[in-house]
Amino acid sequence: MEDTAPVWDGPALVVLAGAAGSGKSTWAAQRYRASEVASSDALRAAVGSGPYDLDATDDAFALLDQVVAARLRRGLTVVVDTLGLDARRRAHHLALARAADLPAVLVVLDTAPAL
Repeated sequence: MEDTAPVWDGPALVVLAGAAGSGKSTWAAQRYRASEVASSDALRAAVGSGPYDLDATDDAFALLDQVVAARLRRGLTVVVDTLGLDARRRAHHLALARAADLPAVLVVLDTAPAL
């Protein structure tokens, strides 16, 4: 049976990284409350015509960065559900976690290429 416990006991920044369709959102939903997950797809849906509206990406990521910063400032857990491949954005979020004196965890979902 797969472990569905959070990866960190207590407030933290949790960044998910993996290919599209690798199970990041499912993994997060099994371990964290919906209010703790900042999903680029959900934010694209909020500011665009749906979760796959790539024209809404810039606005969605601007909101994602605001959500991450606000939750960390308040000492709350935030799970960043994106592809997680942007090193600059990961470094920025890590700096925010450090400024808030919160731990940061990177969870890599390694999916077989055939999947």
